[in-house]
Amino acid sequence: MNRTPAKPGHEGKQLTIRDLFPDLSEEQLKEVEETFHGYLEVVWEIYEEVKRERPEVFDKLKRPS
Repeated sequence: MNRTPAKPGHEGKQLTIRDLFPDLSEEQLKEVEETFHGYLEVVWEIYEEVKRERPEVFDKLKRPS
């Protein structure tokens, strides 16, 4: 569930890197995007390793109903 209300007129709009950093050049945006994707790869690898080696950790993270 998304708890952050959308700005008026932005409901259902997918957020882009340009939305977050509107003043960056195309080259800078590309660099930010590459850095972000690299970060996500690391996070995903950590998630996969923890899921494989210590799945009980995720039991503690489940949201209450």
